[in-house]
Amino acid sequence: MDVIVLSLNSTESSIVSITEQIIKVLPTLSEEEFSIVLPQIIRCVFGFPNENGTKSGRDWRLRYISYKSYNAEFLAIRKLISPDGILFNKITVINQSEYIKFSFPISLLPDGKLICNGTVPPLYANILTLNANRTYELKLSAFQYFMFSYLSFISSPHTMRNLPSWSDMGNYIYVTLFQDYLNYLLPLETKKKYSLEDTCSNKSNTSLNVFGKSFTTFCNKTFLTTKEFPKESLSSALNVETKDHYLLSMEFMRILSELWLNFSQLSLYNDRNSQQPSPCIIVTLIRMFVKHTHYFCASNVDHFSNSRSYIDLQYAIREIVHLPMYYYIQHNVTVWPVDESFRIILELWLSYIQPWRYANIHEFDDITDSSGDQILLNSFHSIWGPFVSTNIACYTQIFVHLLSRLIRFDLLN
Repeated sequence: MDVIVLSLNSTESSIVSITEQIIKVLPTLSEEEFSIVLPQIIRCVFGFPNENGTKSGRDWRLRYISYKSYNAEFLAIRKLISPDGILFNKITVINQSEYIKFSFPISLLPDGKLICNGTVPPLYANILTLNANRTYELKLSAFQYFMFSYLSFISSPHTMRNLPSWSDMGNYIYVTLFQDYLNYLLPLETKKKYSLEDTCSNKSNTSLNVFGKSFTTFCNKTFLTTKEFPKESLSSALNVETKDHYLLSMEFMRILSELWLNFSQLSLYNDRNSQQPSPCIIVTLIRMFVKHTHYFCASNVDHFSNSRSYIDLQYAIREIVHLPMYYYIQHNVTVWPVDESFRIILELWLSYIQPWRYANIHEFDDITDSSGDQILLNSFHSIWGPFVSTNIACYTQIFVHLLSRLIRFDLLN
């Protein structure tokens, strides 16, 4: 444990050598020792301050790590904290303990000041505590602590002030890790096992091979266009006990919904944020999340072990996301500047309200008789009717807001 602490505090060691040292030592640590060193690792990876507000250790400057510019660091960090990494594995082990909890300061939350003023979201009801210094903090399990750290990193004021352009989003480690976590926690139909070597080769060329496609093609399909999302996915989730995996997936969904989607609802209590749109980067990540959840909910999970839990998860996702997603899209449609960037929020809305775009409908291709159209229509009603009914406000109210904004669009420039 002391070796890891010394490595994290070293200003001379490279990130690659530090991660190698951590990966070597972590398997030897007891649960108690790991619970002590985990916050120090998280603070260095994400550049968070200590509990007293001061910096400790070395900031890995995660927001700047891209495959093209920092190839070795990119691969090293991914190997450490990806779902197949030793750190994540140790987190899932101690997550089962009811006695190991981690403190997360509310100052790192998107609207932590509102909590101090009495606005407490339901997710925090049982985990918000007052520490010895009379300041509020969250008491979290290991997995909650990691995901709160990861998801709040991109929305924190410090990160947003110092974030590079990220013009090629898929090239950055943060976005790649997000894809990894989605594929692990919400696995899709796949016949291919995941490994870091399959996804990132050590070659020096700039064309990274992801799921058998060129990196540029993968990024364009995943983040920027409405073309089909690659169906291959991580299948590491199948190596985890299904019940534990189900609980982790539910936690991930709740935390993401609170930290990213509830931005608009919390801003209603804060005049300073009421007219601010969500950052473009977060909108793009949420669209990526929407596409993936649509694919997951349309996936055939019968071949998964304990498929009943995955079917329950497919239904639970809709319940957790639909209301926060409506408020999130409505808020951004209302306040987003009416310029060429407006297509970002428009594409998010279109992706969300058309889940059938991400389902396999080829099973109906062999219908050729005169009743085929009616069969197809009835099938669509039975499959997608509940989604449309639950999200009817996204089809009607947001459409009205869109029309009022689009009529002001300057078509001459």
